[in-house]
Amino acid sequence: TIFSPPDVIVAGDSQGAWQTVDEFPATFIEELAPGASVTHRIQVYFPQQGPHIVEAELPDDAVLADNRRWVVIDFPAGETALIVDGSPDQQNAYYVQNAFQPGEQARTGILPEVKPPAYLRDVSPAELATYRSIYLLDIDRLDDSAIRNLEQYVAAGGGVAFFMGPNCNLRFYTERLYRLGEGLFPLPLEREDVLPPPIDERAVDIEVFEHPVFTPLLGERNPLVYTVNVETFVRPPATWKVPAGSTVFVAARLRN
Repeated sequence: TIFSPPDVIVAGDSQGAWQTVDEFPATFIEELAPGASVTHRIQVYFPQQGPHIVEAELPDDAVLADNRRWVVIDFPAGETALIVDGSPDQQNAYYVQNAFQPGEQARTGILPEVKPPAYLRDVSPAELATYRSIYLLDIDRLDDSAIRNLEQYVAAGGGVAFFMGPNCNLRFYTERLYRLGEGLFPLPLEREDVLPPPIDERAVDIEVFEHPVFTPLLGERNPLVYTVNVETFVRPPATWKVPAGSTVFVAARLRN
């Protein structure tokens, strides 16, 4: 079977005229049994924001109706990310902002907005839902209303990333955010610890597993994630394990 990957038709003006059409080489599918499915990933670059048509087709056969599929994808100028920094000097937010917006020549599509921790207390759920993701950097503690807002945001499909730091109150995270597994934080926290030097100099500090967050970092011959060095970390109680039936997934481990 010859599968013709997407023809990318880039929308032009508001009158519906097409600006460009990019055709990709055909992809050969060795075998496709009745009722089975095959997935092929095609990398497509879109030159500008706005609506784009992506179309794919199979060669003609006895049933023509299912040989052609298309979809209109509307690409926004970017996705907004909320950054909440608990450090007094806001240095954490500075580094994350620079990663998301390194310059005009390297646009990531991520539009960061920095807010103080009090913002999470006063924001409405509707406004919070406009952010694609939320980064909490070195947050000491949060008000009950802020916790409720974050839990509603996550329950509705939002993503929250916690970055620990010297201001973090570990007891608060365990008692108010983890709450014996009922909260949005995935595990209890016990104390800070130091990662001992490796016995083998070639050992990496972080072992990662199959997870979308690490996929872009593992495709090279010398993956970037293996060059990360860890000195100190926050550990859970030694007896803690992922409970049976939990939705928690361990995406990475330290070498100890």
